[in-house]
Amino acid sequence: ADVASRAFAKDPKLLAFSLSINDTNFYDDSAETLAAVSPARFFRHRPDYSNLVFRFTNAVAEIVAKRHPDRWLTAYAYYWCENTPDFPVARNVVPFLTADRSQWSYPEFAAEDKALIERWCRSGAEIVGVYDYYYGQPFLCPRPTLYAVKESIPFQHRAGIKAFYAETNPNWALDGPKPWLAAQLLWDPTRDPDALLDVYFREFWAEAAEPMRQFFAICERVWREQPGPPLWLRFFQDEDQSRIFPPERRSELRTQVSRAGAAARSEAIRARVAFVSAGLTASEAFWSFAAARERVSVLARGAAEPAELFGAWRTYREAREHFVRRHAEILRDQPLALAPQNLEIYLRNQPDSRTARELARTEAGRALLTGTPELSTGFVGVTPREIGAVMSAGTETLQDAGWRQVVSRPVGGSGTIGWTQSGAWNGSGEPWEGRTVEWKNLQHGGRALRMASCRTEGIGQWVPATPNAVYAAQVKVRARSSPGTATFLVVTFLDEKHQHLGMGRVDRLPADASVQETELCVIVRAPANARFIGFAVRVLNQINDDFAEFSGASMRRWAE
Repeated sequence: ADVASRAFAKDPKLLAFSLSINDTNFYDDSAETLAAVSPARFFRHRPDYSNLVFRFTNAVAEIVAKRHPDRWLTAYAYYWCENTPDFPVARNVVPFLTADRSQWSYPEFAAEDKALIERWCRSGAEIVGVYDYYYGQPFLCPRPTLYAVKESIPFQHRAGIKAFYAETNPNWALDGPKPWLAAQLLWDPTRDPDALLDVYFREFWAEAAEPMRQFFAICERVWREQPGPPLWLRFFQDEDQSRIFPPERRSELRTQVSRAGAAARSEAIRARVAFVSAGLTASEAFWSFAAARERVSVLARGAAEPAELFGAWRTYREAREHFVRRHAEILRDQPLALAPQNLEIYLRNQPDSRTARELARTEAGRALLTGTPELSTGFVGVTPREIGAVMSAGTETLQDAGWRQVVSRPVGGSGTIGWTQSGAWNGSGEPWEGRTVEWKNLQHGGRALRMASCRTEGIGQWVPATPNAVYAAQVKVRARSSPGTATFLVVTFLDEKHQHLGMGRVDRLPADASVQETELCVIVRAPANARFIGFAVRVLNQINDDFAEFSGASMRRWAE
């Protein structure tokens, strides 16, 4: 309250002071806090801490109101405090209700979100705002979601919402009408959204209006028809977003752009169609790359002939190179078509190590590796000889590789983040309703770790790294992973200041409705400035009957 009051006193024009929570779910676990949130309750599968957060917010607001009755305190109703508290909110608090309203394609989420908005508008706060996610970047495929804009903004206005914010980062070539329609409705929420879109297509696309309307209609149907359940920002920074558009829909999109190009007569309309076409080529290159990578990942489970696996490996790497090059060309030539972004999050999943390992296991595969050593040195970072050496003679670096000594606690409590109490391993994740983390004893010794209904979960450890040494990390996995459910092994390095050296290298299990069993593998050479190497297995966004069981963790080191 004192900090806010000083800010208002210093700047008479300052209308509001932020009292928002940080973008985190780390709350203290003192006895007082745990008592304040007991018994545990959930909202949208997350712990519900709204009473704790807004009791504090109200206490500050009461003091500030006495000193500055004409000023406001803004506060996110976000993550663990999305729900309305059990008591009125102070008049001078301005809550912003965060939600990914593209989920309004699911009737049950739309009904829940509308009821939540109406409750907040009756909460006592004089001004209530909404906060949405209109990306754009980091998505690499069209995400216009016009249905969410058409339905949500007019409803919010009728309910009493007075403020609006959305993260956009637009890929203008792929999502152009979305920010435009939102701007029109924010100016006048009573206007007919369909009539506004008629204006957009008639005046912006002119003679190409009909095929471009079909282009965005196809995108709309694809997003609306995704199977459930609803999930906040599904496929955000996730290469599995390539699955959103099946091949037949991709073909339809290109057909409509070609029709629009053929219909365009003026230079302006031809340029606009070419702009969209350029953005779509980035999506197409990404889709081809993702498909080629998944094919080699599936083949590298051990059943493929060496020549087939080797050919798929080269095809995937060529598709990867084409995607990166095409994305850079579009940013250079059509800088507004796509929002700039770091592609490493989409490139770090590399089945190269598992591919090289499988080839090294057979005489025919070894011949292919040694005949083209540039593949392993260029794509894995080690020579064929080093692959054989680390796999056969490497020294184990993990402590308690069988997870025999890990002591853990139940994760059923609403605020349980870290669940390992002792041992070399650190296990942690996001508290989530129904989350299950449990151990299973194995017949041959050691234990398997099972995770189900987990939002973000993992276990790992850091060990000292030998610069320039070769490391081979492996883990057995048995899992069912839906599209967007990430089940993976990751290896990461830290420098002497404990700063990450890149995002790490990942081997991810492809999505499949059936139960899969394989041994994930990451082979890397430690950078010269590496001081620590991290081994971890993780799962993200498990839905329905997804699960993952990990066992046989190992990370071997070999150096000349």
